[in-house]
Amino acid sequence: MNGELMCEALDGNPEAMREFATRIGTLEPAAVAEPPGPAPCAGGMQACGTFAAADAVATLALARFLLETREAVGALAEAAAAAARDYEAGDHAGARAFVSVFVEE
Repeated sequence: MNGELMCEALDGNPEAMREFATRIGTLEPAAVAEPPGPAPCAGGMQACGTFAAADAVATLALARFLLETREAVGALAEAAAAAARDYEAGDHAGARAFVSVFVEE
């Protein structure tokens, strides 16, 4: 992909970038690792025990992953916030340049 094609398709949403940065920064491994309610099989689902065990293993793996990647997730959140700031700064600079052409004429 060349730079020209990328620039033609660039359409960022700074608000979505900021929302992503906020949401990704709130993932807490301890909250993920909380066990389910006291009776996960109360509904009578067949093979509930197997499902509940697989869910517990996956939940603990997710909590471990979040602990291991906490710094990287923080960096990703900051990168998304910085991208929103940069995108808006570029939009504003472009708008000022566009307006200045008409004001000077």
